[in-house]
Amino acid sequence: MVLETAAKINIILKIVGKSGGFHNLYSVVCLINLFDTIEFTASAEDNIEVESKLNLYKKDLVYKAAMLCREYTYENRGINIKIEKRIPAGAGLGGASSDAAAAIIALNKIWNLNLTRRQMNDAALECGSDIPLFFENSGFMLIEGRGGKVKSLILDCNIYFVLAYPNTNISTKSAYMWFDRLTTDAIDTIKPLPDVADFQTIAELAANDLQKPVSNNISAVNAALIDMKLAASGGPVFMTGSGSCVAAMFENKKEREDCFLRLKVRAGWDYYKADSVDNPLFAR
Repeated sequence: MVLETAAKINIILKIVGKSGGFHNLYSVVCLINLFDTIEFTASAEDNIEVESKLNLYKKDLVYKAAMLCREYTYENRGINIKIEKRIPAGAGLGGASSDAAAAIIALNKIWNLNLTRRQMNDAALECGSDIPLFFENSGFMLIEGRGGKVKSLILDCNIYFVLAYPNTNISTKSAYMWFDRLTTDAIDTIKPLPDVADFQTIAELAANDLQKPVSNNISAVNAALIDMKLAASGGPVFMTGSGSCVAAMFENKKEREDCFLRLKVRAGWDYYKADSVDNPLFAR
């Protein structure tokens, strides 16, 4: 079985409280056409093998998801997982989480586990808070709480993005630690997003509570934000997730192309153009 997994962009990321040691979020997420490709091959051995250029921790996220799935088989089944990475790691684009979600979906089928959505969510949350959103048959979602509460929204337009990735890996733990040090009061009032959203509504609400603490501590993120704001000519610009990727969003391709051409190119950085998409895990 071969699956494509999409990156995600947090257009809105608000931290609304903290409970049980975890931050509670209100986040609007859009999937984009920046994909990893994962091949799953059943093995006669009882080993779980993950082949990838991911760093050890990120690769272990997929491995852990597979191990949790195997607990439902009551026997030691084997699988070989080969990941072709295109989504940059440590960028706040959810690549490893998307890959782990694909592993749970694939193994649920390959091993005939018949897991319910709740069981899949429970396994996912043991691995990472971002994973459950990739179980949704949608490309535009509202995420609340720790990440397990996911609601599909309707996007009545395409969104076109420019991404700048300064090749700096930022751990989620560090990003939230910096937020806690900078912020004493969590935001408790959020302007609700309608179930059917247009570009203007989303653009006006675009914000990331982690952006200031991360950019204060990581000079490359601050530089990426400055570069992108200059190139975007007033369009929404924000860090996605816990960073380090910075995005600008546009309602049409012409504005996106103009931004991409104006954007300062820095040595060693990666730049992408991406469009909003539906979840490719449900395209089969």
